[in-house]
Amino acid sequence: MATTITAIDTKVRYLSGAYVTNTVRGRRCSCTHSAEEAAKRLGKKIFATGFVRVEELEAARAEAGTSAWRIHGKEAA
Repeated sequence: MATTITAIDTKVRYLSGAYVTNTVRGRRCSCTHSAEEAAKRLGKKIFATGFVRVEELEAARAEAGTSAWRIHGKEAA
């Protein structure tokens, strides 16, 4: 079985004391520590052991209190 690296984009916003991701594939995560940690938690929920990393997308910072992240993970093809 081959695996492919997939990238998923998500937005994280600061809301009521927590960083909250938008819903991706029916899943959402939050974290009070940082936006990056919220994105990582979402990646682990979606890809489980296939989670690779997250990266912040600097160009996508349009709204105050919002950041954009790309989640990389391995999926069975």
